[in-house]
Amino acid sequence: MKILLAEDDVVNAEYIRKGLIEKGFVVDWVTDGREALTYCLYNQCDLFIADRMLPGMDGLSVVKALRASGSQLPVIFLTAMSDVDDKVEGLLAGGDDYMVKPFHFSELLARITVLSRRPGESTEKLNWWYTISNWTFLPGWLKGRGRQSSSRTKSLPCLSC
Repeated sequence: MKILLAEDDVVNAEYIRKGLIEKGFVVDWVTDGREALTYCLYNQCDLFIADRMLPGMDGLSVVKALRASGSQLPVIFLTAMSDVDDKVEGLLAGGDDYMVKPFHFSELLARITVLSRRPGESTEKLNWWYTISNWTFLPGWLKGRGRQSSSRTKSLPCLSC
């Protein structure tokens, strides 16, 4: 699972990044909201963990822009903004979850697990391989060969046709 972390505090970012990598996740890290938006729009990732108070463009605006673009990328806000109104605003802007700092790393992992179980774009990206008998197929494996597999439909082209 590939995660984008948008966090401008280096100490927090390294703690989160290191912990996620130790658990087997691939983590890319940006420190600016504009970088985060650009990354999410033009790169593949399975989850976006966003601080709300980012330089360049705040996390709330990043998520609103993502949702306006049609992106269904799962988003966890991880921020020091702890008022109920802040949480409601974050969730209504398009966040799938909202965690307040300081936090327990085990809780973050649990919330990532919960989001990865939800149907939709997140699980489509998580289940990016197919195994039939002893054969494994990657989405797009047949691209350029007249047929194309799709992670969205979870189906393979007829290989015996």
